[in-house]
Amino acid sequence: VAPGVMENVYRLQIMNTGETSHAYRIAVTGLPGATVAGVDGPVAVAAATAQSVPLRVRVAESSGTPGANRIEFTVTAVDNPQLAVVEKSTFIIPR
Repeated sequence: VAPGVMENVYRLQIMNTGETSHAYRIAVTGLPGATVAGVDGPVAVAAATAQSVPLRVRVAESSGTPGANRIEFTVTAVDNPQLAVVEKSTFIIPR
């Protein structure tokens, strides 16, 4: 990680309850400049299964305040953008 950049690690559980497989894009919002790292492109999830996805979120130290900062993950099916879920989480910046 570059100087001045903070990183938190997460594990998302993506569940596909449909009858066909889907590929999902993962995005993060809530802190200026927040990016998802450790996921190369869309995540494939077979029909009626769940996939555990480890990933990292990176932000500049100056993007938030010390302590817990609210962020949101958006998981969207590539082939059907109406299949999308937003989940709240926190990004911890040390004091």
